[in-house]
Amino acid sequence: MNQIELDVESLITKENEEYFNQKTILVTGASGLLGSYFVTFFQKLDLFKNGQIKLYASSLSGFFTVPISENTVVLKGDLTDLELLESFPNFDLIIHASGYGQPGKFLENRTKTMELNSIVTQKLTEKLNNSGRFLFVSTSEIYSGLSEPPFREDQVGTTNTDHERAPYIEGKRLGETIVANLKYSEKKIVGFSARLALAYGPGIKESDSRVLYDFIKMAVERKKITLKDSGSAMRTYCYVLDAIEMMLAIIKKGSEPIYNVGGTSRLSIAELAAKVSLITSAKLEIPPTSQTFLGSAPNDVWLDLTKINKISPTANLTNIDDGLSKTITWINAQK
Repeated sequence: MNQIELDVESLITKENEEYFNQKTILVTGASGLLGSYFVTFFQKLDLFKNGQIKLYASSLSGFFTVPISENTVVLKGDLTDLELLESFPNFDLIIHASGYGQPGKFLENRTKTMELNSIVTQKLTEKLNNSGRFLFVSTSEIYSGLSEPPFREDQVGTTNTDHERAPYIEGKRLGETIVANLKYSEKKIVGFSARLALAYGPGIKESDSRVLYDFIKMAVERKKITLKDSGSAMRTYCYVLDAIEMMLAIIKKGSEPIYNVGGTSRLSIAELAAKVSLITSAKLEIPPTSQTFLGSAPNDVWLDLTKINKISPTANLTNIDDGLSKTITWINAQK
């Protein structure tokens, strides 16, 4: 078994078997980091239930980093094609994890980023059966502009609509609003938004250009990690399995429209680079400057996990050293 399959073994529980049994489920963004874990989890759960879960996996490319079961229906195509969406059947549960999480991607695809998080979200909610549930994967970038972390769900960011990252931020805000308003539906459907921060782990695509994967690629390919600045910006990382477990808890037990989903491994960019350097035995070069060149990215990413802790305890999350080791091993195995 690969690392993703090994990870999700811990989620195959009696509680999950009983809750998801006989449900028809759609996972969008199914070939991405989160989607790979969700698809693997539901496929394994389906094996235990002898084919009583009907899983649909939506992917733009149709290329997956995990094995796809013959019982899984692959829906290949662009979700912004409304005719494609209309052809979808109805579902008991929809996990909408499609939406360009990489800054490089959403800055290159501004209009499509807004559409995926707004129009597509609205159209997908119309595909829910009575009493269905909808999980919208949102982002910690909702808090952009705030300066005193950790950030709570009742706080609102201060970036304007002409901010460079506004297509992503405002798209997610509108998506959250659409999902929150499901409570007024006559179909008695329930919607949740998970404000996810910095999930990482096996399943990442080679094209991902976020800083952690840049460090790993530099270490593996060149045996040297070179920072562009002092690396003083702070980040709090969450191993993908922990994020999946929290989001499953939201689906099953959630009572609030919005939950923060994140980790407890808080460190600077320079400290992150040092950990990757240590694991891979790569040389580390940090320029002699106190400056930080973040562009439009936030200076600090740190979420208050009080609310999610009530339904999914965060005391024993994967530590950053173990998570990085698993991620690097998985990346090396793909070559």
